Amino acid sequence: MSQATVGERILVHLSWYLRFADAFECPRETTQDGIARALGISRAHAALELKRLRAAARAEERMAHVVGGRSRRKVYFLTPGGASAARSLRDHAREKSVLLADHGERREVSGAEAIEALKSRGVREPEATLLILGGDLVDARGRRPGAPTDLPLAEPFVGRDAELATLASWLASPGPLALVLGVAGIGKTALVARAATLFEGAVWYRKMYGFEDARGFAAALGDFLHRIDRPRLRNYLASGGLDGHGLSAILQEDLAGVLLVVDDVHAASDVAGLLRLAADAGCGKVLAAARDRPDALAGVDGAVEVVLGGLGPEASRDLVSALTGRVGDRLEPILAAGRGHPMALRILARSDPSTATGAERVIEDAILEGMDADLEAAAAALAVLRAPCPRPAELGISPSRLRRLLRRGLVARGPRGVALHDLVRDVLLPRLPPAVARGAHREAARAAEAREDPIEAAYHLAQAERPRAARDLLVAKGPGLLDSPAVAELARLLARLPMSSGSKLLLAEALDRLGRGEEAPPLLDRIAGDPRHPRRAEALLLLGRIASRRNELPAAQRHIRDAVAAAVALGDPRLEGAARRLLAVVRRKAGDADGAEAELDRAIPLLETAGDPRERVRAHLDRATVRLQRGDPAGAGRELETLLADAGAGPREEAAIRSNLAIAWAQMGRADDAAVLFEGSARAAERGGDFRAAGYALANAADAYLASGRGADAQHSLARAREISSGFADPLLESTILTNEGKVLASQGRPGPAEERLRAGVERIRGLGNVVSLIARVDELARFYESAGRAEEALRCRRETEEIRASARGMERATPSLS
Repeated sequence: MSQATVGERILVHLSWYLRFADAFECPRETTQDGIARALGISRAHAALELKRLRAAARAEERMAHVVGGRSRRKVYFLTPGGASAARSLRDHAREKSVLLADHGERREVSGAEAIEALKSRGVREPEATLLILGGDLVDARGRRPGAPTDLPLAEPFVGRDAELATLASWLASPGPLALVLGVAGIGKTALVARAATLFEGAVWYRKMYGFEDARGFAAALGDFLHRIDRPRLRNYLASGGLDGHGLSAILQEDLAGVLLVVDDVHAASDVAGLLRLAADAGCGKVLAAARDRPDALAGVDGAVEVVLGGLGPEASRDLVSALTGRVGDRLEPILAAGRGHPMALRILARSDPSTATGAERVIEDAILEGMDADLEAAAAALAVLRAPCPRPAELGISPSRLRRLLRRGLVARGPRGVALHDLVRDVLLPRLPPAVARGAHREAARAAEAREDPIEAAYHLAQAERPRAARDLLVAKGPGLLDSPAVAELARLLARLPMSSGSKLLLAEALDRLGRGEEAPPLLDRIAGDPRHPRRAEALLLLGRIASRRNELPAAQRHIRDAVAAAVALGDPRLEGAARRLLAVVRRKAGDADGAEAELDRAIPLLETAGDPRERVRAHLDRATVRLQRGDPAGAGRELETLLADAGAGPREEAAIRSNLAIAWAQMGRADDAAVLFEGSARAAERGGDFRAAGYALANAADAYLASGRGADAQHSLARAREISSGFADPLLESTILTNEGKVLASQGRPGPAEERLRAGVERIRGLGNVVSLIARVDELARFYESAGRAEEALRCRRETEEIRASARGMERATPSLS
């Protein structure tokens, strides 16, 4: 019988790490120190033997990052010739005869039998193979694995607060199993190790490799339990037993108060089955980390599953800052390259900037490892989505593929559906061939259309290089989206697509709804200025509506009168009725109530015959508003209450009806009820995407709160009004907020700031032509002066009010209306 040389033993040792030959981060066992420790020789001896193997072309040396190291080190791997020689040596070890000393006797056995005997004592197969090659006498008696491995705590440990809290809660619960899933390098080991420090009982950590089997794992666990005076598993295995029933009976008692932390469970399927026995025993706890969930661990009662994604921006910054000592902008290149992947961030933090491409490789390898064509196609279908997918089957993703993605930790389920992790999407999307990406977008568009989501369908059609189809879909479905929260995305998509007359009109309307009306005229001027254009009346009407909302009343009247004439020429009663209704709104704002009522009398019959329920409701609403201005809140209130039940009212109409009904109730002394209605109006407006109307409702709610003695609520309502309407250039809304802020300040006994706000409310709309609103603002300022005992200033305001009234026809206040 012959003994292997040190060089041959090194070949066998390295043969177990061939899969790391091209890895960016390598195990310690591939360094000179790791090799010397595994073989029980000095580092100098290992260096000498490695030099000889390199000279013989059996091994090669390169620089790489090492697990737990701060800088790159020399690592060693086998060449194809070295791997072939190692395979021959491993076969020789299993075939050779050795004397096995076990249980007080010596017997000659094959190397394969001796290896199994050593594995039953907790010795790993690589170590057992080296022992066989190291001599002809193998002593299995009392052989134990090395000292128990300490938890691989990562320092610094940042972020993961929610995940750590979930595991801490699980540790305090009766649940037997917690599984942490995620791609390679995402921080699974660091998280389970950190969570294990929170456990008060005995903790055993074991990292799994591909060569592990259930017997070797059970033997190592038995030795650990033996060291804490629980020898039954060790004795059972020594007797040759490895039966599921026997193991279950032992684990049920001996794992009480013990936490098993098992890393990389996906690498050893046999061990996953044994962990299932441990979890089902129900006395101890199993905390496992894996890249995907092993089938054996599915369906455990009370199990907790944590899926890790990348670190958030703040946690990434904290990690890199702690590793490098840098702060501020100097961290940005590392953060941009690492994209929240902890391993990549650590590598970049301890390397020069030129290693960024290497970090990219780490992330890509971690995600793409083991992903076949079918799985990559399923991931690509999810990668192109902007929102979670409620029904993956619509994209052609079968349940089995979805389960595989879930087990690998690449996707997560949420209340809105299934979504690919951002980190995975960032890796996959740039790698998708253009044809594959277009096909995925086409499937996504088809699925979105099937569930009646035109915004997402149009987005995916545009990404599939079908921009005209995307535009036509939005033009067809867009009018229904103007009153929805999707109006902002509608505008964004339309602006990026080829323009047509219909899309210009729709985009201009959407921009106006978003408070960006100043961007709309350039889209409409060419259409409105062409007398032969078939959509000229619509463009003029929209220009008039925009000017009206901005309280530019002379321009609004000019555009709307032209729109009426163009609609009459076309013979379009719907357009004529809408234009006359809007002209009534402008005339009412200008203080001409009789003129407004006359226009409404013409508009309502036209809208009734045209079959446009929204415009019909708006016309009746405007007539109720005229009644309010005429001093008939009871009559206006009755008409508005009827409109609330009208099926033709949409979210924006509902908001305007509630606001005006609240004004009627406030004038009737029902301030508390009015405040509730204003709040309801704001909510309805927000649902419809009309944040300007929501701002008006909240600003007017403050007035109602003040009338009912609720100053704090009034202040809060105004703050919300300012926040929600901060982006709108609407002088009347700003004036309303300023005036009501002045009233709140006056109620707080702060006359100086109150006067400043009230005067600003007047000046903000002076000269805009909105006579009724200007009268109301000056009247508020006069009342303030009267309450402060400043009779001369109050008298001056009253005279100004009379002068303004003389130019109009006895109105009392302007009210925000739908226009």
